[in-house]
Amino acid sequence: MTDPGPAEEADGMTTEKTVKAAAEDRRHGMTLDELAAFVQEAMREEIPGDATVTVIATWRSTIKKVEVTDK
Repeated sequence: MTDPGPAEEADGMTTEKTVKAAAEDRRHGMTLDELAAFVQEAMREEIPGDATVTVIATWRSTIKKVEVTDK
């Protein structure tokens, strides 16, 4: 679910962290439990609460994939 990278490079520059999740059932979309697990993982990775979340939805407007990046 997480795309970990080094928190800090040798020259002191920080790198970005990304947390991704996909619905187990892509036809019906993500469940509330899956979305909650995504949010918990993002919080563990210390991604700020004001980071923008990107979502790919199904034709029925349910969540297929979700991603957030700390830039």
